[in-house]
Amino acid sequence: FLLEQRQKYIDGSLEVQKPERWGGFLLVPHTFEFYQGQSNRLSDRIRFRHIGSDSDKTVAIDPTVTHQGTHGWVFERLSP
Repeated sequence: FLLEQRQKYIDGSLEVQKPERWGGFLLVPHTFEFYQGQSNRLSDRIRFRHIGSDSDKTVAIDPTVTHQGTHGWVFERLSP
């Protein structure tokens, strides 16, 4: 049954129903931080920042830690 319903959505013969007052949120991230814990306590932390955001315009970029990414993003290794 579920596979048949799925195929109808894919084919376009069945439209996804949504409420009359349907809405949502648009999230625009400025910072991501990834953490990977290790058993030896030397955990990896890497932060990605969008330097075009208002909160980061006055922050100095340290080239020993910060590396240029693409599309206005930089990435920094925070630990170890």
